[in-house]
This record gives sequence, structure tokens and C-alpha cells, in this order.
Amino acid sequence: MTVPEYRSVTIGPVTATECTYVRDHPEADVKKRERLLAVPTAHGAAILALGGLDTEEHEQMLPAYVLAKNTLQVTG
Repeated sequence: MTVPEYRSVTIGPVTATECTYVRDHPEADVKKRERLLAVPTAHGAAILALGGLDTEEHEQMLPAYVLAKNTLQVTG
């Protein structure tokens, strides 16, 4: 796995952490990009994950991930 890249993201009133990295699957001869978003809530963290079979599929699903991230609401 590559070194994860972390960045802070504002989701409503809270600061979340987004992480991107490339996972290496040597047995399948595949390297694929993955992305995670950890959002703190009153009941623990909510995790939004984007994987895919390969990086191409990951990139095709990225607009849905961005839509979910941009419309996420954290309430009490």
C-alpha cells in the first residue's frame, strides 16, 4: 500500500478526515486507488468508503462518492 494521504474536510459543523491511497494486490497483479472519509458523530465515527475492483472502476464511482460527501449532514 502506498503512504496514505490525509486531509481535513468540513462536513457541516464538524471536521472530518479524508484519506486516499493505492492498495497493491500482488496475487491478483492489481493496484487500485481507494478513498475513505471518517466523520465524527455523537455516536461514534461514520465511515464512507470508496473502493472498486480496480482504479478505473474507482474513478467511475467517484462522482457518487463526491455526491454522498457533499450532501452528508451531521446532526445531534
